[in-house]
Amino acid sequence: RGFALVSTKGGAVLRSSKPVHDGDRLKIRWIDGERSVRVEEQDEL
Repeated sequence: RGFALVSTKGGAVLRSSKPVHDGDRLKIRWIDGERSVRVEEQDEL
């Protein structure tokens, strides 16, 4: 809750309702299991 993974031509964009900082770890539940994703950089929307 609070996150939305939006698919785009160039990949996927993670939109968050709360601030996400470099180095944060996000746990994302994929269809084939659970993976941890590390935030490397952010582009301003």
